[in-house]
Amino acid sequence: MLSSGASEIKTHPANLVKSDSETAEETVERRNLESLRVEERMEYVETREQFSRILAEAGEEKLVVLEVESDTECEMSYPVPEVQWKQDPEEIMEPCVNLKHSIMRCVRNCEDVHFVYLQGDMTKETMSLCKELGVNKFPTIQFYKKGTMLWEHAGADNAGADLDDGLLYFGDSDADGGDQASKFITEVKSKEDLDEFITNSGDRLAVVDVSTTTASSCVRIFPAVLALAKNMSGACVFARLLIDACKDGDELTQSLDVTQVPTFLFYLDGKLVGRHVGSSRGDLVGKILQVLGALGVKPPPPPARRSSAVRL
Repeated sequence: MLSSGASEIKTHPANLVKSDSETAEETVERRNLESLRVEERMEYVETREQFSRILAEAGEEKLVVLEVESDTECEMSYPVPEVQWKQDPEEIMEPCVNLKHSIMRCVRNCEDVHFVYLQGDMTKETMSLCKELGVNKFPTIQFYKKGTMLWEHAGADNAGADLDDGLLYFGDSDADGGDQASKFITEVKSKEDLDEFITNSGDRLAVVDVSTTTASSCVRIFPAVLALAKNMSGACVFARLLIDACKDGDELTQSLDVTQVPTFLFYLDGKLVGRHVGSSRGDLVGKILQVLGALGVKPPPPPARRSSAVRL
């Protein structure tokens, strides 16, 4: 839960880079300054007009993440009232406190995303805005692009993980500021793009992730797709086709015989050699290895693990 009371944080000029000689007091001051800078990047809204202005300023490409919270409610997707009333209030709010830390990390690392905060039960206006946005649970995280809501996560359970996955899926980079997905996964936006990707894949297996912008299963498997694209670049190339964001998506869906998402299509030498339907990360890895094995293509070795041994 992020508070709009940034002015309550007592700060003094300090170096934000930690030094070996930093004292405990200097550490507190540095962290307070970091928190203040995160707060300054957040945009706070109470009315529809304010939120509409932010969406307009984001333009066509910028991702807008709206966090809707309450100071007193932290709901799970499986409420058990007879148990919750016995819990300590701080224990009930703990998942939302953890979400606050996740959001602060994301704000710090995702410079190209607009983060917006709405305290949903603060005033009649904020409650009205929640109703208009379809928010009926605190916390709720919504993802917007081009002024349209693409996806949301309602409730505190798994909110931090879904926030990370959503930023990667819709915003091209993960919450830890890692590599951009577009460096490893080609975005296919038309039949021409798809044909070009398949043609240019050479002797490598071409894997096409056929997904939509709204299916949670597509969002959640995407980190695994990115990991595979990074680690199997010698044997495979990857592309993503968002059929509901494609100019000829309906026609492509029919021509590719796709009825469920995510569907993964495998091509070699311009020919379809297999497909996989489902959002299990393990099943996807197994299917790719199976296809490679059937084609006689040896997958690259797994990346070396860092040794945990202490060097003397």
